[in-house]
Amino acid sequence: MNGRIKSSYKDALNAGRITARVKNASRKWIKEGVLISDFADKVENEIIRLKAKPAFPVNISLNECAAHDTARVNDERVFSEGNVVKIDLGVHINGWIGDTAYTVEISSDRYKKLIEASNKALLKAQKAARKGIELREIGRIIHEVISGEGFNPIYNLGGHPLMQYQQHGGFIIPNYDNYDKKKLEEPLFAIEPFATNGDGYVKNGSRAFIYNLVSEKPTRSMISRKVLTFIRREYNTLPFAERWIARKFKLYKPALRLLTGEGILHAYPMLIEKTGGIVSQHENTILLNDEKIITTEL
Repeated sequence: MNGRIKSSYKDALNAGRITARVKNASRKWIKEGVLISDFADKVENEIIRLKAKPAFPVNISLNECAAHDTARVNDERVFSEGNVVKIDLGVHINGWIGDTAYTVEISSDRYKKLIEASNKALLKAQKAARKGIELREIGRIIHEVISGEGFNPIYNLGGHPLMQYQQHGGFIIPNYDNYDKKKLEEPLFAIEPFATNGDGYVKNGSRAFIYNLVSEKPTRSMISRKVLTFIRREYNTLPFAERWIARKFKLYKPALRLLTGEGILHAYPMLIEKTGGIVSQHENTILLNDEKIITTEL
């Protein structure tokens, strides 16, 4: 099998396998009373221990937050009973990415059916995925499963292709039939169902703790230039956490604010379900080569 895989996708396959290992291990680390910052460090350090790098900061999104939250600088939050926790983690090797997500509920099972809905949708959608399938058909399957369980998908979120040093790009693999007749031809992509007991749309929150480099424009600020040089060298165009920069630079806040204001960095605001609905999420990366490989499952 490996001999028939294009050399560039061998890195994607290996990244996916490491992602799967970290995903499986990390499930045991989510416990009531554990500091969210400790969990994030453990996940990201495990990726590095396995000779890879985080493709983005591990997303740890609670309850009505669907995505883009992560541990913050001096974060004192802990996992608490009843939290519905989305863990979205990624690994890259030479820019080729494995991207996966799962949801757990802390010390209760009030939202068990909601969590199962997004997982069932993922399993059915990834089984149907093949070269040439219309994107709308994947969305139809996801919507059908989630609505059949009595919930809504998140209509304005979805899966995505994965390219070198680019986590999202080109198009969306929808969570409903959006009438997009585009056919799936890209070999590496992620399917990402979200389910909610809310109306099914997310809005931008007021805070952002994750950034990525989007432009190479010059900046006058000396500290901003130093931060930008570090970002370019360490992360290329992949997302990074504010807390990662804070470990290296005392004046990280004004530097990030200036670089974002100049359009050099993009900030990812937390994504909140508009009606306050609880959200669950599951995700896997798929490689369509001579055969279909779900890279983020062992």
